[in-house]
Amino acid sequence: MTKREQYQLEFLKVLNNNRVDYECYHTGQNPDFNRLAFKLYIMDKLECEGLIDEINNAENGEYYEHFFSLDNAAASDEDGIEIVPPNIIIDNQLIISFSDMKQLLDEWLDFRNS
Repeated sequence: MTKREQYQLEFLKVLNNNRVDYECYHTGQNPDFNRLAFKLYIMDKLECEGLIDEINNAENGEYYEHFFSLDNAAASDEDGIEIVPPNIIIDNQLIISFSDMKQLLDEWLDFRNS
């Protein structure tokens, strides 16, 4: 089972005016997983890679940003990603382990690159 399946996420490619858009939706009943789906949806490649780097830094005892900021115009001040070893906390609601978050980010990046 992939992490995407475990968190009941669906990745979609949508053709929109000759442009491919990548979308992420939560298909289950846990409303907190909607937060996760939205974060993945608005994160670009550099942000995904940056969050993986920050998680790796935290795991290795190196300096890391406690609050990871998103630059996307769709992000708001409430779109919080907090790094609290050994977890990521999304919007002060959803706690995800470092390993799960890195796997989800890798799956999202692989999907977007396919």
